[in-house]
Amino acid sequence: MSKRKVLFIHETMNGGGAERVLLDLLRHMDYMRYDVTLLLVCATGVYVEQLPDEVKLLCLHRNKKPLVERVLFRCKPLLDRWQERHINRVLGGERYDTIVSFLEGPAMIYHSMAASRASRNVTWVHTDLKHFHWTSCFHGSLLKEQQRYALMDDVVVISREARAGYEAIMGKHPHLHVQHNPIDRDSIVARSLEVTVPKRRFTVCNIGRLIEVKRQERIIGAAAMLRERGLEIDFWIMGTGNREAQLKAQARLLGVDDIVKFAGFVTNPYPMLRAADALVVASDAEGYPTVVCEALCLGKPVVSTPVAGIDELLHDGAGIVCEPSEGAIADAVERLACDRECYDRLAQASQLGGRQFDINVVMQSIEKML
Repeated sequence: MSKRKVLFIHETMNGGGAERVLLDLLRHMDYMRYDVTLLLVCATGVYVEQLPDEVKLLCLHRNKKPLVERVLFRCKPLLDRWQERHINRVLGGERYDTIVSFLEGPAMIYHSMAASRASRNVTWVHTDLKHFHWTSCFHGSLLKEQQRYALMDDVVVISREARAGYEAIMGKHPHLHVQHNPIDRDSIVARSLEVTVPKRRFTVCNIGRLIEVKRQERIIGAAAMLRERGLEIDFWIMGTGNREAQLKAQARLLGVDDIVKFAGFVTNPYPMLRAADALVVASDAEGYPTVVCEALCLGKPVVSTPVAGIDELLHDGAGIVCEPSEGAIADAVERLACDRECYDRLAQASQLGGRQFDINVVMQSIEKML
């Protein structure tokens, strides 16, 4: 039996949640059945070197988008023609059984330009577009974006709330599926034991890109409020992004740079997550926060703002959902730090919640779409 040819399209393999999910998905593909190619818009990112050997890697650009593309960004019709010619040059005469764009935005735009090369086209949406419509600037108009989604045979969203967000912006799609991300619980647990991370006292951590939507400034403000209340709690922030300098300056200004540790990008964040007492998510929007899944795999209570997917993940009481403010985050962290009975109850619920992640079941569901 011949293998099915599948082309995945993604922007980069930088250290975000969608990239970690894609890496896990590719690691668990059945390469006896699938011939897999990954096309990256830019062949950058820490996870490039970790791709399975069976994956054929193509790229549209080596390091960054060329000057011509940046110049044409303000004239979408010209940019579209340039991009379409470019992806056709890179793909040559290849055809595929299925093309998958694994992220909204540029990856999905390039996918729409190559959709005629496959008998099936599937695209993933990893965020709540109603609350974080970050893709609008790439399409030129909402109508154009809707037309591109209409080309897809299947649209996959990663939580029920992300589905509602998609429909609020894009309207109905005849084949819109909710598919939770594949989470490799056994691998997360094993990797969390690779090194031992020391800590001084009660510690909470945040893992994510340092960008506006993640709102880490709320965590720094919460740290300052807790210190004012006489509580010494450490905060570990793992990730990089364009707001790093601003966040570090805020920590210095508030006098908490000794208890707020910026760890930068950590290739294996799981030992630090295991060492911490809890995870904090302060975002304005998510789709189905991968880092919360990872915290549950390690039995860690979660404090989170009410982002998409969080009710599905914490429905058994594995954490505290709080208002999106530094005061509410401070109150929730104080409760975990000072109420041992509450902490133990949430940690037990988190351990039970982590058992829901069976990557083999999820992979079977995903492979049915390919």
